[in-house]
Amino acid sequence: MNKELDALTDKLLEVTMKLRATEAELEAIRVSHEKELSKFAHNLKNPVGVISSFAEMLQGNTSMDEEKRSKYLDIIQSSSKFSIALINSFQEYHKIKNGYIIVKPQKVDFDIFIQELISEVRPQLIKRNQTIELISNYKLSPKLVLDKEQFQLVFNAIVNNASRYSSENSLIRIEIEESDDTITTTIVDSGIGVEDKDQPKLTDAFFTVNTYDTYQEKCIGLGLTKTEIILSQMGGELTISSEIGKGTQVRILMKKE
Repeated sequence: MNKELDALTDKLLEVTMKLRATEAELEAIRVSHEKELSKFAHNLKNPVGVISSFAEMLQGNTSMDEEKRSKYLDIIQSSSKFSIALINSFQEYHKIKNGYIIVKPQKVDFDIFIQELISEVRPQLIKRNQTIELISNYKLSPKLVLDKEQFQLVFNAIVNNASRYSSENSLIRIEIEESDDTITTTIVDSGIGVEDKDQPKLTDAFFTVNTYDTYQEKCIGLGLTKTEIILSQMGGELTISSEIGKGTQVRILMKKE
């Protein structure tokens, strides 16, 4: 009887410890969500306030000259676009982080796939007179198992960052290296770069080095956050190295088939 009681006591103690650990984990998740919602609200408050202020100045003002009116409307429009982009990006981040988007892996001919991705982003780069080139060291196209749609989101986010923080007429290189069991895709730019102290925070939600990019477009700070989560769900890894004034290298490591 005593042995049975001891065993039951041990079991209850084990369950209690697990329950406490789960409660601590849930509390950490709650605190994390509260912080992210607070940052989201803070980032949204400013553009909404700008829209409200300039709309109020326009309302009922019949004496305002056309140039000033046009300027105010442009400010309202840009603030509205940023607000919508922020909301959409946060919704997408929430879905990715909480597992609402299911990774659907499939076998992919990586050479053909990366060529397709480059072709799709090239028109956007041309608008800034930027060029993109592919450098690879493999003889036969490697086969990878990945979710094409999710990997495209990753690739586009990184190339978009490279473009936004690089000057016009600059070059973005896509370097692909093959080892026995991995493929590493490195996106290299010659942009403004990031200080050493900021590099560990680049994938933190809503972290931005600069409020505005090279082209004075306001930054949201969720692109690399979503990128890291998506890659981890596909068994990949993300590493970033950068140097002020010389550019940034973002590496995507994926395991081969």
